[in-house]
Formats: sequence, C-alpha cells, structure tokens
Amino acid sequence: MNFNLLKKLLFLSIMLTTSIIFAQTVTGTVTGDDGPLPGVNVIEKGTTNGVITDFDGKYSIDVGADAVLEFSFIGYATQEVVVNGRSVIDVKLVEDTQALDEVVVIGYGQTTKRDATGAVDAISSKDFDLVGAASPAQLLRGKVAGVQVASSSGEPGAGVNIRVRGSASLRAGSNPLIVIDGVPLDGGNISPQGNNVFGNSAPKNPLNFINQNDIESINVLKDASATAIYGSRGSNGVILITTKRGTTSEPTVTLNSSVGISTLSRNIDLLSPAEFAAASPSNDLGGRNYDWKDAILQDGVVFNTDIALTQRTEKSNTRISFGVSTQEGIVKQTGLDKYTASLNNSSRYFNDKLKIDAKVLVTALKDKTEAFAGDAGFTGDLISAAMRWNPTRPLRDSNGNFTFVDNQANLNPVELLNAYTDKTNTTRIVGNIAATLKITEKLEYKFSFGVDRSTSERVNQLLPSFDFQNTTVANPDNGQDERGSANIIESNAFAKIFEHTLTYTDSFSDDFNFDALLGYSYYDYDFDGSSLSAKGFGDGQTNLIDNIEGGVANQFRASSFRSSYEIQSFFGRINGNYKKLLFTATLRADGSTRFGGNNQYGYFPSAALGYKIFENNDGRVNNLKVRLNWGITGNQEFSNTASLGVQEFTSGGVNTVTNRNEDLQWEEKTSYGVGVDFGLFNDKLSGSVDYFYSETENLLFTTTLEATQPSPGVRRFINLPGKLENSGVELALNYDVIKREDLTWTVSGNVSYLDNELKAGIFEPTGFINGQGLSGAFSEVLANGLPLFNFFLLDFQGFDANGNNLFIGADGLPSSDGSAVPRIIDASPLPDFTFGFNSNVSYKNWDFSVSFYGQAGNYVYNNTANALFFAGALNGGTNVTRDVTNSNEAVGNANAASTRFLEKADFLRLSNLNVGYNFNQHFLDWAHLKSAKIYASGENLFVITGYSGFDPEVDSSTSFGGVSQFGIDYLSFPRATTITLGLNVSF
Repeated sequence: MNFNLLKKLLFLSIMLTTSIIFAQTVTGTVTGDDGPLPGVNVIEKGTTNGVITDFDGKYSIDVGADAVLEFSFIGYATQEVVVNGRSVIDVKLVEDTQALDEVVVIGYGQTTKRDATGAVDAISSKDFDLVGAASPAQLLRGKVAGVQVASSSGEPGAGVNIRVRGSASLRAGSNPLIVIDGVPLDGGNISPQGNNVFGNSAPKNPLNFINQNDIESINVLKDASATAIYGSRGSNGVILITTKRGTTSEPTVTLNSSVGISTLSRNIDLLSPAEFAAASPSNDLGGRNYDWKDAILQDGVVFNTDIALTQRTEKSNTRISFGVSTQEGIVKQTGLDKYTASLNNSSRYFNDKLKIDAKVLVTALKDKTEAFAGDAGFTGDLISAAMRWNPTRPLRDSNGNFTFVDNQANLNPVELLNAYTDKTNTTRIVGNIAATLKITEKLEYKFSFGVDRSTSERVNQLLPSFDFQNTTVANPDNGQDERGSANIIESNAFAKIFEHTLTYTDSFSDDFNFDALLGYSYYDYDFDGSSLSAKGFGDGQTNLIDNIEGGVANQFRASSFRSSYEIQSFFGRINGNYKKLLFTATLRADGSTRFGGNNQYGYFPSAALGYKIFENNDGRVNNLKVRLNWGITGNQEFSNTASLGVQEFTSGGVNTVTNRNEDLQWEEKTSYGVGVDFGLFNDKLSGSVDYFYSETENLLFTTTLEATQPSPGVRRFINLPGKLENSGVELALNYDVIKREDLTWTVSGNVSYLDNELKAGIFEPTGFINGQGLSGAFSEVLANGLPLFNFFLLDFQGFDANGNNLFIGADGLPSSDGSAVPRIIDASPLPDFTFGFNSNVSYKNWDFSVSFYGQAGNYVYNNTANALFFAGALNGGTNVTRDVTNSNEAVGNANAASTRFLEKADFLRLSNLNVGYNFNQHFLDWAHLKSAKIYASGENLFVITGYSGFDPEVDSSTSFGGVSQFGIDYLSFPRATTITLGLNVSF
C-alpha cells in the first residue's frame, strides 16, 4: 500500500473518531425553586466552550460524551454534572446561602458580596417575609451593621430618621438616598407637616407608600466607593429597594393575609386616684375611676391582605399585585389605611437584543391622627391632657356634660379626643420604564425614564364646643367671643428623571475581566402647595373643614408656595478583576441649581481595591478578601432657595427672607475605609470587619441674626470653615450552626462603634425644650471639639434642705442661689454602639426566627417629665409619677431644664419573633395548591432598658432654624406590641 495513502486514511479515521466524540449535543432546562432560570452559564469544564440559558431556562451545547458540564449563576451554588453519554440533562440549582456569594445590587448594576470592593450589605424578602412593617425602613433594624433607624414615635406611619454610619452633616440632610427600581426619591416629606392650635405635628414617613410584600431585596451602600456613583446624593449612604418580578413559568397567584392586635408596650406609672388623693388632699375631688390609659388608649386592630399574580414566558415576565392594609393606633381615632397596586413587567424583542422593563407602584394613604404636637407649649396636647388630668376629677358631671377645668392647660382629654379631627389623604405614583439595547455581545445601551408623583391634602379642625383659649377670638360683627379652628393644607410633588448609560463588558483572558459604565442623568423636582386657615366659628357648627369660610372674617388666612430644583449629572465607572485583584474607580460630576452660580458643579471621585488572599480554599480559612476604599461625595439636601435672595409679599409689604450667596458651594465628605470579608471552617462562619473614617468640609449652615448686621436681620446660608469627623468599626457575622436535610439553624449578628467630633468655630444651641415655664430653654449644642448634639445643661445635684434645686455653680460646687450656669455634659443622644442579633431555625415543615437589636452609650432628654412631672404640678392639681411624691422637692421649686431629666437610653429590644408551618405536599395536592403556610409573629415583645419614658428609642423629629435635634422625648405617641396571625398560599 502506498505510504502516503495510508497516512491519509489514518488521519481521516482519527478525524472521524474525534468528530464522533465531540459531536454530541446536550440539551436541557435549568431551574431554581421558583422555576426556569435565564442567563445561567453552562460551560464545558476545562474549556472555553459554553452557552447561557435562554429566557425559559433552556440550553443546547455540543460537547464530548465524557465531558463535565459546569452550571453557574449569581446567587446559586455552582453545580457540575458528568455528561456520560446523555443527550438531555435537566438541572435544578440550589440557592447559595453563603454570605460571600450573596447577590448585592449596586448603583447601575449588581455583583456578589464575594466580588464587591465597597461596603455593601443586603437583606432579601426571605429575611422579612413574616415581619409586618408599615415602612421598609423598619425592616433594616438590627439587620445591617452601621445602620440606625429611629422612629419619631409609635404612631402608625410615624416619621423615621435613618443613619448610615452616623450623622455627617449639621444643617444639610443626614438621611441616605433611597432609590426604588432606579427612581431616586427626594429627601423631603410627601405629606404636609401641618400644624394645629397645639403646635406643630411631625411629618409622616415618606416610605409608607411601599407594600412590604412587593419588595424583593433591600441593599445598603455604605462607603464612598459604593455610593460615589450617585455623587451629590450619596453622601449619607444609599438604600436600593428592588421590587419583585415574575418568577414562575405558569400563572401563579399568591395570597397573603394577616390580622393582628396592638397593645401598649410600656406604661408610665402615674399616681392612682387613691395615691393622688393621699399626696394632694387639697385637690381631691372625690372621683376614683379615672385611668389615663382608659381615657385615650385602645387595642388597635391591624389587618393586611395582598394578592399577587406572576408569570414568566419565553419572552417576558410579569408580576401584578394589589394590597390593602389597615392599622389602628393604640391611641383612639388614630390609624393608617393603605391601598397599593404594582406592576412589574419585562419583555424581550428582536432575538433578545431589546429589553423593555416597566415598573409602577401606586398607593393611596389615609392617615388619621389626633391633637399631637412635638413643640406644644404650656397648653400641652392630647397625651399631656390625658396624663395630667386630676384622677379624682370625673370626666363628666352629673348631667353627663364634660367637665372642664380651664381653657388653658387643664384640658379634658376625652372631650378633646371627640372635638378634634385630623386627616391626611395622600396618593403617590412611582414608576420607571427602561429600554436596554444590546448593540453587540459586549456593548449595551440603556435609556430609562422615571417619575415620582404625589398629591396630599391634610385637614384638621377643633370644634367651637371645645373652650380653648388658642382658638378664642373676638367677632367684630357682634363683639362676641367665637371659638374653633380649621386648617386645609395641600401639597404636590412631581419628580422626573432621565438617564442614559452605556455599559461595556469584556474578558481579555480567563484572569482579566473588565466592565465600564458611562452615563448621563437629569433630575427635575417641583413642589407646590397652598393652605387655608380660619378661627372663630358659631357654636352650632360642626363641619368646619367644609365650611372654612364660616369663621370670623379677619381670622381667615390663605397662603401658597412653590419651589423647584434640577440636578444634571455625568458619571463613569470602571470595574474589574485581574486574577485575585479587584478594582473599581468612579467619577461623577453633578450640577445643582441649589448652589450659587459660581459653584453649581461638584466633582466626586472614588477608588477601591480588593484582593482575594484565599478563594474557595480548603481548610479552616476558605475565603479571605481585603478591601481598601477612598472617595468624595457631596451633599445638597437643604433649601432649594438657599443661595438665592428670597423675598415674600405680605400685607405689610415685602420682607427679605434669605440673603443671596452666589458663592455657596457643595458640602463635601471625604471617606477612607478598610475592610475584610472572610469565610471560615468550610464557610460555616462568614462575615466582615470594616473600619471607616470621614471628614465633612464646607459644612452648610446659616448665619445667626447678628452675623448679618448691618443688613436686615435675616438668615444667610454659608459654608462653615472647619470640618466634621466621623469614624467607626463594624463587625458582621453569619454562622451555619446546623445544616442538614431536615434541620437548619443559622445565626447572625452585627455590632457597630460610632464616634464623631465637630471641629468648627461655632456654638449653636439646639435640642430645644418645650412646656410650661420652659420657653427658650435648650439642652444641646453644636460646638467645636464636641460630638454632635452634645448635651449642654444645668448640672443637677439633688435638692437642698428646703427642697430647691442644687446645680453645679461657677466654682464647681453645688449651689441653690441661682448663680449656676449650664455646662458641657459628657453625654450625647447619638449611640456609641448599635447592635443586632438574628436566628433562624427550620425543622422539617416548621420555620422559626427571632430578631433582637439595641444600642448603648446614648442619652435621652425626658422633656415630658420636665414639663409635666414635678412637685409644683402636683400642687397645682395635675397628676405626676410616683418618683415625684417620693422626693423632697419643694412645691415652689422651678422645673428648670437640667440633667435631672437626662437619662441613659441603652436598650435591648426583642424586635420580632416568628413561627411558621409549611403544609406538606399531600395537603397541597388535596387542596390544589402550590404552597401554603400559616404563621404567627410578635413585634416589639419586650425591651430591656433603664429609661423611664414610654420608649428609649425616640426621636422628636423637630428642628429649629433647620438644625436637627435628636434624643428629645416630648409627649411621644406610645409604642405598641403587636401579635399577628397570618396565612400565605399560592395556587
């Protein structure tokens, strides 16, 4: 045989054999717990041969008969399967519970905790699916290191202050930016703060409009590396809320319904009628049946129901939901009703090259409140009326009429409850539509348009039948005194955002992956409103709101307002890895109309590095990553007209409100941080440790009246010289105690240490105190060399032999001669430590979870005790706490603001306790259901604290001159304990 022919035949046989070995086609479907998974990487192990699953989870790949297929997807454990000659291989991926593989959403993208270079934390719907919360902010309590959430009170829908790594500003906002499905929310309140004849009432929580069961995940960006992509709006951290989408390949309906009862959590023990009569016999009026709790409190019923329809097809996924929530407050005639609807749709066109996403949330809120006031004067409000009422005085006389002591401070609480009405109706729509075009396999363009539209109306009235001095006016037509008041306040907000982004992704080799982002954003916000008020109505009038013109003519007032601002931004980010080295660099330029014409643009860079010392290593240390970050962010959360010269027209002419400042510039925060992420002992123990330090410069502030002289006595916004320093350490741990097929037990915990110091030459009073005899008093200062809001008070040392106050005098010794002056107190309302602990157990069909959180090192000023509970009040015929009768305080002793009413506010709270049972498959088949669960939960079951008020976790949500104040407890709505029973089914 010809040798050349033999070689050709041999070569041909080898080629044919090789073709047979590699010509096998394997197809299949990749699914998760909720159905097919699109975008799963299917790779022939050891090669670059790979495909991704389509929108219905299907794949097809040509491999050898003995190849090993590797299936990987973010959030799921990688799975390897030997082909072994099979042509069809279906795979179900299991969610990866390891914290280091947790998917986290970052600005304009997502990554995993393992690959993140910044300080990012996430909680998913599985972390709070049995927790009832009126606001998503409450879901973060105790779950994320360095995040503190404080409610203004226990009222349904009460406002909250969220702090990510402490407070980093004096006058500009300190709350984080909140982004819902790509739409940034304005930091202001959507419902009118309003006022009544008792004082100003706190605004509601702007996040109340979100249905908790529509949330898929909440991601918190904490350091500059993570937040700098949001530039001027990310200075105080960023919270990204992602809503749920369709996940099942066939139509699925999910129904969640629960009912609960709310009761008073902690009581303030006042004197009983018998104790009051013994302590103040001259004021004993014979009654023995009054209890302030019976007068104004109730057991509140909480009801929640929502229904969701989801479906995923080859080219689209859709989720539609509707929800109803009614929450009665534990104070009578208070509550919050919420009606929600949402749509989340994603569709693909032109061979998946074009994707259209549309998301919309629509909410109607109906809020009922009562005569509460965060700055009530000597007249008090409903809470003070109920607690001050002489418990030996009947509420009604022998004829059934309400008894009334006077028309100033001693108000009949039940009559006030019946005479006062305060309602707010709010409608809010947040929507976003985005088109993503896949230009090439590596280049993607996205355009998105988002809106945030809200309308709100608040109405309140006090009937003329209630004899109250603040509403009593003379009618010039007949010379008689008329009473009663009515207010109507309307506000409208409309925000629009347009964004364009280009994303380029490439892998230059197996060791080098790279993506780049370029973007442009334009944000436009308009806010307007009007108000009407009237006083002096006829005795027979009851519906004052709908007949507001019926008041005394010269007491009718009308006003209107409007403001707006715009932000234009250019931004870019480079992100990638080379072998074990991770890198991120960001630059954003923001222009805002809030600043002076000379400084409208600010530039905010950041950079971060990460290095994976160990990755998927065997032994005790399985994963170990070190992170370094640096960045600059800005803050522009203050008045829209701060840099402008503002004048207002009044009946007396034109008044100047704000002096112009064309040089007003960005407040800037420079941050540094180092962190370590780790997984130990076969990744059973995972966690992170972070240290951070930041300096805020060009602090936005207002000059005092004297500083504007000889100009008119008006405010002027300026940038303070100096800086505000913040630093802290965060530790977060997760441990899989048991991980078996029928039993799992995981525990997690976090603790944060926070420290701050102001280094600016100011001495600004804040923490103002309210109540009888306390006008103009304050308890806190912003001063050089001190922590923010450091307490500044008379230092109380007890009572002298005559029962009068003893304060530390100028010579450092106790004195009662009135020579003492306030002094710096080594105490702050900001905690040194915040911490949380969570545990989850699953045994067969049972689920159990418990959550604790708390804080330490902070103080609260008990303004309620200062204004209400002292010997002079008891002598005057109003009720007090037992400690007053046990002291030797003199009747004539002044109730001066002092450390007498400053209390440590450390606490540990059992936030949530949940038990659930998942019905077995036999029952589900019989009932034709896909899943079913019954559960019971308890919220705020107990709190361990030495604080004497209703609750140590309180924030009065008041400010003076735009300067916030914290840790002031004044007539706060009591917090409730809620027990809930619920059912969740899908079919």
